[in-house]
Amino acid sequence: MQRRLDLAAGSGWSLFAALAEACLGACSGEEAPPIAGQGGSSGTSSGQGGGCPAGLSDCGGGCVQTAVDPQNCGGCGKACAAGEICAAGKCALQCPAGLTECAGGCVDTDFDPQNCGGCKQACGVAELCSQGQCSTECLGGTTKCGANCVDTSFDPGNCGGCGKACVEGEECSAGQCGLQCLGGSTKCGDLCVDTGSNPAHCGGCDNGCGAGEVCSAGQCGLKCFGGTTKCGNACVETTSDPANCGSCGVVCGFGEVCSAGACALECVGGTTKCAGKCVSTETDPGNCGGCGKACAQGEVCSAEKCALACGGGTTKCAGKCVSTETDPAHCGGCGKACAQGEVCSAGQCALECVGGTTKCAGKCVSTDADPTNCGGCGKACAQGELCSAGVCALACGGGTTKCGSACVNTSLDPQNCGGCNVACPAGQVCSGGGCGLKCAGGTVKCAGKCVDPLTDPQNCGGCDSACAPGQVCSAGVCALVCVGGTTKCGGACVDVKIDSANCGGCNNPCPQGQVCSGGQCGLQCFGGTTKCGSACVDTKVDPQNCGGCGVTCGPSEICAAGKCDIVCQGGTTKCAGKCVDTQTDQQNCGGCNVACGNQQYCLAGKCAVPKSCKELHAGQPKAASGKYTIDPDGQGGQAPFEVYCDMSADGGGFTLVLKLSAGDFCYGSGNWTALAPLNENNMLDGNPPNPNSYDAKSRAFYLLGDVKELRFVTSMNTVSTHFALESSPMKLMTTNDVAFAQYPDRQKWRDAFGHDRNQAPIFMRAGQPVTQGNTCRNNPQNTPSGCGQPCTFCYQAADGDCCPCSVSANDVNSGLGQNPAYCGGGQGNCSTAGVWSASSLATLVWAR
Repeated sequence: MQRRLDLAAGSGWSLFAALAEACLGACSGEEAPPIAGQGGSSGTSSGQGGGCPAGLSDCGGGCVQTAVDPQNCGGCGKACAAGEICAAGKCALQCPAGLTECAGGCVDTDFDPQNCGGCKQACGVAELCSQGQCSTECLGGTTKCGANCVDTSFDPGNCGGCGKACVEGEECSAGQCGLQCLGGSTKCGDLCVDTGSNPAHCGGCDNGCGAGEVCSAGQCGLKCFGGTTKCGNACVETTSDPANCGSCGVVCGFGEVCSAGACALECVGGTTKCAGKCVSTETDPGNCGGCGKACAQGEVCSAEKCALACGGGTTKCAGKCVSTETDPAHCGGCGKACAQGEVCSAGQCALECVGGTTKCAGKCVSTDADPTNCGGCGKACAQGELCSAGVCALACGGGTTKCGSACVNTSLDPQNCGGCNVACPAGQVCSGGGCGLKCAGGTVKCAGKCVDPLTDPQNCGGCDSACAPGQVCSAGVCALVCVGGTTKCGGACVDVKIDSANCGGCNNPCPQGQVCSGGQCGLQCFGGTTKCGSACVDTKVDPQNCGGCGVTCGPSEICAAGKCDIVCQGGTTKCAGKCVDTQTDQQNCGGCNVACGNQQYCLAGKCAVPKSCKELHAGQPKAASGKYTIDPDGQGGQAPFEVYCDMSADGGGFTLVLKLSAGDFCYGSGNWTALAPLNENNMLDGNPPNPNSYDAKSRAFYLLGDVKELRFVTSMNTVSTHFALESSPMKLMTTNDVAFAQYPDRQKWRDAFGHDRNQAPIFMRAGQPVTQGNTCRNNPQNTPSGCGQPCTFCYQAADGDCCPCSVSANDVNSGLGQNPAYCGGGQGNCSTAGVWSASSLATLVWAR
């Protein structure tokens, strides 16, 4: 029989093999103790000093495992009923997830030498069962104790080492016997388990995953999350798992550990070897501050100390302190796991990293400060070293401070603002070593941090504008060398004359209490600089100490001659203390204090009266819809006049030229071509007329010369027509001199004018059929046919449905300029509709 124990990895169980006489005799030279069901005398087993080995019980003449023996399940003489099996000392109808029924008992075929990889697949006399394979050595961080591979972190028979058995009532947790489970594990039955990865207790005790599922982040599923990889039926971290180092099935050799996805003799990247694994003593609750130093239940490990709460801006998730900004298993909050292939960047799951971070082993890290990926993925610093500016070193440089195992800028880091583990509240940023709602001193907020876009190589000149490898950020521009008298130190340009972290040269920090002045460390400043805090600054030009220490200029200001002054960007110019665009500003057109006169607008830096609403919109894209003065002929003989402009619909820039609802613009009316307005006072708003109320025309109808699009708005819908060349609306509608750019869309025209005839439609312009683009009517020369009559700008179609065909009767018009002699006659609104379409239709005509 076998005894099963949960492994820290989640799915393995430590098993005592059936003490076969041949095996123990060969290994120890002693006679093997009798086993229940295999004969032998009752009472103590021979060769064992009068008792059973650790983990076995003497039940009336044999040493048995009460964890899996159906005749002695949970204690001697407690037999399971017929059809039941024994699992974890309890009778049940079936084995829990992760166990297999073999001969009436529940065993783990990953570690049972009598059922290694499957029932009745016994290992050889000198072999062990590890990871479901017979081998001469233990794998996956387990230890050989007798004839078994066990995890000394959780095995109560070998707790912390072979033969170190816990007394009855104690648990083995993090390699220590105790009355409770430690290191973030949970007591399930008589075992301490990791409910975050154990498929038999996933998310809680006895919550087993289904066949083929794995346990990831406390949830059963078909795939792994949080940067882990599915290997067999377990989710593993291939960066640290010695049984799956770098990828599934890559087993490290005897004595080796898996560190940063590679087998090695020692741990790298600031991790420590504890019980055969590389762990971070900064955050591991089972090894907090050192191997075997387990935190009490309910505590977490933060900065190598056990505590009830997490520090440094981390959050407690599943018993560990994690950064919800970068942890893919807890992205933006505990348990919010990213999908496979995604990373966690700035608290959101994404396909790639942002904010200057780099994707390494499924996580977004800063290669400037991460000791496991210093200067690039997988480039781990040696033990005791820190990562500063992408270079491994024994001390922090560039004005950074050691917080935990990383070098951080306490002036800008929201997790260590002003000092290590001083985290800013949610929604605040760190600027100048203090938490606040906005960035100060010339810094800008990028991905939740305040950065200097003048020197930050990840945000050079603006957020997420990273410099190429080998370049530095100098004066907001990526370059190969530093300018302005600065020196390249790491990945930043610094002034070695006043930088206390690089005084006189890179990585030459001044002693505590001293400042850097003139490239030398001392107790006072020289050369006209002033001591502000621990730095010598020029208060004439320093935006964080402008005119005096602590006097900070605003986000868009610079410090000049000891005074904060605004600095304009994006092509704007400073005029009267404000940044303005002299290309469009009415009061500063082309230059400061150049104001445009009455009826003029600032267009491309010049005061002028626009020729059309289109020209005005191009020069003043933020102008609202309303009345404006235009002058289509510029300096010609026509005086400027007012029109109504639509500056928002379909991109804006439309001039209102016609309002039609009555009978002044029927076919053949002189109003179409008269060089005079009609009811022009009604053209200065965008409201449609009431049905059959009035027609109106603006001078823009015949004076505009830059129109290539006409837009018709009815009470039913909107339709546009486009032309190949610019011309006036009058010429485009009353002649065929300018070709269509595209033949008018029949369906959109019907939606706007409501015509329901559709046999052989053809467009009518200036009383003539436009055959360009038409493919339906075989006899356009007969258009219009039947009782249909010519119209100015409209579609014609006959009853029925055929295409192509020849039509000879019953054409019906829909559009503008209907013929008053049209079938049925007598309609009052022939300007815009026929009796068989919408007799109460009103139409606005816009030109652009």
